[in-house]
Amino acid sequence: MTSTRFNLAIAALSLSVACGDANATMPSVVCDDPPALDADEALDLYLAAWTEDDSFERTCMVQRSLAADAVLIDAGGPIAGRSAVAARVDERVASLLAEGATREAAGPISLRHEEARFAWATANETASEIERGEDWLEFDEAGLLSRIHILAGSGEDVPIGDQFIAWQRAWNARNEASRAEDLSEAATQDVRFTDLLTDVRGREALGAEIGRQQETLDGELRLDDRVEVFATMDGQPILIRQSAQITLRQGGPIHLTNYVRLEHGRIQRLSGFPTP
Repeated sequence: MTSTRFNLAIAALSLSVACGDANATMPSVVCDDPPALDADEALDLYLAAWTEDDSFERTCMVQRSLAADAVLIDAGGPIAGRSAVAARVDERVASLLAEGATREAAGPISLRHEEARFAWATANETASEIERGEDWLEFDEAGLLSRIHILAGSGEDVPIGDQFIAWQRAWNARNEASRAEDLSEAATQDVRFTDLLTDVRGREALGAEIGRQQETLDGELRLDDRVEVFATMDGQPILIRQSAQITLRQGGPIHLTNYVRLEHGRIQRLSGFPTP
């Protein structure tokens, strides 16, 4: 299968780090091989690293929590590889410490379907809050972190894109053929969708799941007409947060916050969480 532009860029990032590209930041920390961890242990290590004062210790803590091919996406763009991702987290923590600030989880952590989401806040020594944000994390089958999405502050507010309009049509389509056509426009072939009870991979399986949920919930999906963009690549959005609402024919509305990764302009990953 031909690689997408996003995957090619990630591969190039990994190669530049491995080969010592002059424009790449070469991590200098060499840690012991990570022990076998489950998702809870990997998450605990990652969280603890953000409050660790010692650069070597926190870098190794992050490395031990990561899969070898881990990718981090934040406002600085995507970066790939265990050492490179750990180095970026180390830089972020060092910057906070230089300001006399720390970053800690703020509220409960949602852990499900090989993914986690939590809010965080940074505060200085006088407990004055500096910034709020969220992390959306994905784990591989071994329980290590494979994707880290950092949504700091508020993203760039932009109008909803065509892929989301097609996504909304697909979720409201009662005709199977129309739904498949809309999903083809909205999402990649290998799209993955998760919510509280569902973990579906692939457009065909997603179409079937939408039909099942329509029968069960008998509702209508409405997406906000604005989204927040938190990361771009080559000028195109790749990490988005979006608000949505499902209006049920019987019962009150369900408010959701969607975390979305785009690939080549289409939805490759969407995770919906109940809005607090």
